[in-house]
Amino acid sequence: SLDTAAEWGRRRYQCRYVAVCTSKLRVPLVPVIPGRALFRGRVLHSREYRTGDAFRGQDVLVVGSGNSAAEICADLVERGAGQVTMLVYSPRLFIPLPRMGLAAWIGRFSGILSEERAFADWKLRFGTEAYWKAVRAKDAGVASMSVDMSSYGIEAPGLGFSEANIKFGRIGTFDQGAIGFIQSGRIAVKRARLSALAEEEARLDDGTALRVDAVVLATGFRPGLEDFLAEPECFLRTGQEGKGCGTSYLTPITDCRGRSTEDDSLFFVGFDQAVNGGLSMGFWGWSCGFQIAQGLGLIDAGAQFSLQSLPEQQSRVVRRRARTALAVVTVGAGALGAGAWLAA
Repeated sequence: SLDTAAEWGRRRYQCRYVAVCTSKLRVPLVPVIPGRALFRGRVLHSREYRTGDAFRGQDVLVVGSGNSAAEICADLVERGAGQVTMLVYSPRLFIPLPRMGLAAWIGRFSGILSEERAFADWKLRFGTEAYWKAVRAKDAGVASMSVDMSSYGIEAPGLGFSEANIKFGRIGTFDQGAIGFIQSGRIAVKRARLSALAEEEARLDDGTALRVDAVVLATGFRPGLEDFLAEPECFLRTGQEGKGCGTSYLTPITDCRGRSTEDDSLFFVGFDQAVNGGLSMGFWGWSCGFQIAQGLGLIDAGAQFSLQSLPEQQSRVVRRRARTALAVVTVGAGALGAGAWLAA
């Protein structure tokens, strides 16, 4: 069953299947910072950030070097902030987004990138030799498009773009302007960690301090599945590689294809990492939706999930849906793939 709470009250849904599509990045990760209550300026997480207009003329410290941090730093510069400082505490790969776009266009035009190839990569099971071989081959291609930022205090990571994400949940940065601002000095890079805040300054673990008017915490997110799953100890555990968010968080115990091995009526879409990372989210959703449709008798039990058969199979599900009572609930904004099987 699924309990929901909204302005109009609580509701309980009885369903045969539940697909959890809340993503591995659901809850903002906000560090505890000594002295935060004393700080006179504004401290906000990247999720709260909307525009740099509110920080015009102010000196801003951005904690982190991932996509959110880079985009926020660039936006602050473009919107007229004072000194913008990016606080970097570990290696990061920086790839200009236009290069990725051009490479994708060339790959699509030449046939190197296609739905068929993406589907074949998606079918590779996590942990196999073929899986890691494909991951590292793609990482080599991405690395060739990256920019060396080591002279500015941002070292290149030892692991490739996808491998670092799969194992530790640490992704590279697809840059939309920060690289140029760093190279020109408009964005200062500081290699340290934030250790405390005082009334008008941020104190770093290297013993230095920065006078700042605001601090933006681009410190990432955590899954937080235990916040809403009943008996989370039955369905989640720590120490699992291949979930795309590191091994310290509670992540789903699955068959590595999105289906819970503890309860086969429960699906977790988007945690098991494919070779192509986020580009495979559609396949994950469709695959889970396909299995649900089979369980409901909307698709023949012996049918195989394949790229070529998707349109025909979905059409069959839609035709039969009118005769089927509510049987599946998709939870989360990323539920399009799984939910599409039951969409009229």
